[in-house]
Amino acid sequence: VIHKYLKESFYFPLSIVIYTFAFQFALGAIYSKETMKYHLIFDIFYTVGVSLLFYKLINNYLLYFTEDLMNKHPNVRKEMINMITNISTVVIWMLAILFLLYKSGIDISGFLASLGVGGIAIALASKDSLSNIISAIGVIMDNSISQGNWIKLNSGEEGVIVDFGLRTTKIRSFGNTLIIIPNSKLSEASIENFSKRKIGRRMKMSIGITYSSKAEDIRNGVNDIREMLKKHKGIANPSMMTENMDKDRLSRIVSRDDLKGYKRTLLVYLDGLNSSSIDILVYAFSRSVDWEDWLKVKEDVIYKIMEILEKNNLDLAFPSQSIYIEKNE
Repeated sequence: VIHKYLKESFYFPLSIVIYTFAFQFALGAIYSKETMKYHLIFDIFYTVGVSLLFYKLINNYLLYFTEDLMNKHPNVRKEMINMITNISTVVIWMLAILFLLYKSGIDISGFLASLGVGGIAIALASKDSLSNIISAIGVIMDNSISQGNWIKLNSGEEGVIVDFGLRTTKIRSFGNTLIIIPNSKLSEASIENFSKRKIGRRMKMSIGITYSSKAEDIRNGVNDIREMLKKHKGIANPSMMTENMDKDRLSRIVSRDDLKGYKRTLLVYLDGLNSSSIDILVYAFSRSVDWEDWLKVKEDVIYKIMEILEKNNLDLAFPSQSIYIEKNE
């Protein structure tokens, strides 16, 4: 990995510097006087080469050693690394431009001083950009959303975060379109984060059975469904502690569980007498938060519920009306 990192970092930038030096040397040997006329052009190539070298050193280091960096420092996040990359890129090329201005004979000190005079105008012109940068830093430091999270904004945008930029955040929608949101808007929005769950994806059903069902059969059916869910390997059980769950005392406090994303509620009760059915409430959480795993568990639970209903002589109800016709004699 180190060999590949050094090769990709040094090969192209040093090639620019070496070829520029060779061309300058050859031109100087043949046309010694003519070489001085093109010193600024050579300076541009040297500056580009050196700047590109620093750029590639930083970016390739983060590319090849991000995983090791994150393992050594758990608080380091991908978004922070992306921001460091973006900021370092801007700084490197800004310094390169200032150096070229200096080599071309422009008074840099006067130029920097003029920035102070026109600073208010520049600040006013770039206030939205500065707001987006500050918002990006705030969102990353808050650690409420991360790259790869599935989120939904109160304004309706929904998808997976693919990139945090200095100015915008990019979200890939489930329709495979790219949503680009200014960071200032993101920091002010109410965000629903579906990825901040460790155990428990909700499964809620209302099972309607016919009024012709016997009370004893209904009671047995409800108990059987409850026992089935308690023993189901894919359903989170209130009494269990899983290997993925923190073993510290704080993890057993309800608010702590909610903060970390643990849901293990399991409820099966006779819920109501509807107009055309007797309703049984099934409220549970799957162990996995993955959508496909959740669908598989939900499908299996539905099949098992249908088998339990059949076993207890319970029929599923459907919306119906009974019409009584009175005969007048």
